[in-house]
Amino acid sequence: MRLELLETLILYSRLGTMDAVARQCGCTTAAVVKRIQLLEEEVGQTLTRRVGRGRELTEAGCYLVERSHQILGLVDSTVAELQNLEDNPQGTIVIAGRESSALDSLAPVMSQVRERYPGISFQVTLCGREAATRMIGEGTASFAVLDDSWDCTAWETLALSGEDRWGLLVRSDSDVVGRGTVRRADITQRSLIMPKERSRELGYWLDKE
Repeated sequence: MRLELLETLILYSRLGTMDAVARQCGCTTAAVVKRIQLLEEEVGQTLTRRVGRGRELTEAGCYLVERSHQILGLVDSTVAELQNLEDNPQGTIVIAGRESSALDSLAPVMSQVRERYPGISFQVTLCGREAATRMIGEGTASFAVLDDSWDCTAWETLALSGEDRWGLLVRSDSDVVGRGTVRRADITQRSLIMPKERSRELGYWLDKE
């Protein structure tokens, strides 16, 4: 259903005559009559009827005028929303990945984006590599932060600044207190509380132990 035909019908309902619509549109009366006829063909209903020396809208015509206002209003609001999206994008950017100092370098970027585009928000979801890549594949995450021990050749990547360091939290009377470094042998025979999502780098360092 062409919008210009609906607009013609609305004008006719407002102005009352085909001649008045023609003057408003800057066309001939015959052109207005043709538009109404085309609209009648599209909807399969008679939209106007002769009354005395003039014409008036039928019940179907009045119904279509009401609907036309709604249709054209929806079109206008949709166009406005699309233009607003271009000027002021809306939505949430989801960043998935494990805890990492690399997230620190993203904080100022997030701040700049929020300042420029107030409609954009960020959500950081802490999870493992498998969950992060699954979220990327499903489209539920926009970016993933992974350590470089993982094979990321299937993804477009960008190196982030920062270096993750692992530490050992022990009691104050532990024999490793005061040491500058921790060796594998220092921890392999101890009971440890480990992160739920273990680093592959830490796994390589521990090897089979």
